[in-house]
Amino acid sequence: FLRIRVGVKQNKKELIDDALHQYFWHINYLQDEDTSLWYHGYNHINQDHMSGIHWARANAWAAYTMSRAARGLPESYLYPPMMHIWSSLRDQLAAIKKLQKEDGLWGTVLDYPDSYGEVSATSGIAAAMLMQDNPLHAKYVRKALDGVLANISPNGRVMNVSGGTAVMKDIEGYLLIDRKWAQGWGQGLGLAFLAAVVE
Repeated sequence: FLRIRVGVKQNKKELIDDALHQYFWHINYLQDEDTSLWYHGYNHINQDHMSGIHWARANAWAAYTMSRAARGLPESYLYPPMMHIWSSLRDQLAAIKKLQKEDGLWGTVLDYPDSYGEVSATSGIAAAMLMQDNPLHAKYVRKALDGVLANISPNGRVMNVSGGTAVMKDIEGYLLIDRKWAQGWGQGLGLAFLAAVVE
């Protein structure tokens, strides 16, 4: 999405086209056509999705950056690849909203009910929903806001954010990632969500 912004600022269509091309292939390789959720990774040698996990933060990054791309490109409807991005995002968010937990968070593995609520992923997903300005997302965003605010310490630290996460071998690997420390992506996605709320 930053490449799109630079392309727009510098009026360089080739940068915009390259960015949209990257989105196109990320969608084709990582989005599960059956569930509309995104896999965490893809192995080009084996041509598979490795452990096949629908990791929440990967989905959050995808949704958030696609939402930003959609808003940051003037006359985006004139770019055919943008239709691919809009459709991918629409289907992804429609699937994700059904998986929200009672406390407003989304689990670190989206479609594994016993996974813990992960705050950076929740922030990114909810920010993407806000940027879509779809009234059907409003109740999920409100619920996510309650969940995120309940996980911000008095000194501003966003809590319950998983540490750096490789493509793990199984669900257990994701559930054991440490959540004790402050993480830049947790602070950043938390701020992105709260900024979108007050915008």
